[in-house]
Amino acid sequence: MMNMPVLFISPIKKKSEYKSGYHRYSHRCGIALLKKAFFLFLKEISENDILMSEKGKPYIDGSKIFFNISHCDGLAVCVLSDKPVGVDCESVRKASTAVMKKCFGSIEADYVYNSEDKNIAFTRIWTLKESYVKMTGDGVSSSLTDKCFDIDEGRALFESGAEFIHYDFLLDEEQYFISVSFVTN
Repeated sequence: MMNMPVLFISPIKKKSEYKSGYHRYSHRCGIALLKKAFFLFLKEISENDILMSEKGKPYIDGSKIFFNISHCDGLAVCVLSDKPVGVDCESVRKASTAVMKKCFGSIEADYVYNSEDKNIAFTRIWTLKESYVKMTGDGVSSSLTDKCFDIDEGRALFESGAEFIHYDFLLDEEQYFISVSFVTN
């Protein structure tokens, strides 16, 4: 069906336009995008068709299409593939020393600390890590310090069996990052 993952991107309202319930709103935007994507490739689906594995990875019973969604302040994304896939999107977020100690390897932490813009460097690595654990279904509660990325060389520093695509772009003058992890064989 598809040789590479197919990414769908949609701007959504910003948090500043909501008094409460933004997470629910942004999640519903991600589901709506997923429904449109599935309709283009396969069939119509409803939210009730989406099931969760034991570890919380979403899937559609009987479907040979793998998918993942992500949403952040102002953006929703969805990716479809014929093999396991994960996606994460973020606007630039503040580099967190606590998160780096818990989740980043020494090469990644050095990359952030030595970067001209620590927040951008942090966000790039975070989206790669999150897309990978969403692909595997392990989630961010798994050990992330040994799943390291070399941004300068554009590669994973661990045996992953996956490939990674990383996008960064401006939308309404705000910088966003999207990372996609996918199995290639």
